[in-house]
Amino acid sequence: MKTYALEAPPPPLAALVEDVKRGEVIVLTDHNCPVAKISSLVEAENALDVASSTSKAGCLKGFWMAPDFDEPLADFREFME
Repeated sequence: MKTYALEAPPPPLAALVEDVKRGEVIVLTDHNCPVAKISSLVEAENALDVASSTSKAGCLKGFWMAPDFDEPLADFREFME
């Protein structure tokens, strides 16, 4: 991972793109605080595919929740008064 400070003169955009094409992740910092990340679009799309494939509508069929799920626990009743 390469880091570039926004306070310093930036490298040419073409050089950054070439680094990203080779799989490098680039972090931009503002006074040593990370503010942006540049990474491969393919990598980002793969991350989105994984996220969207893990939760789908209807995946909790058969899920049951007790009617008193949100009631205070008996052990904490004294703290709820």
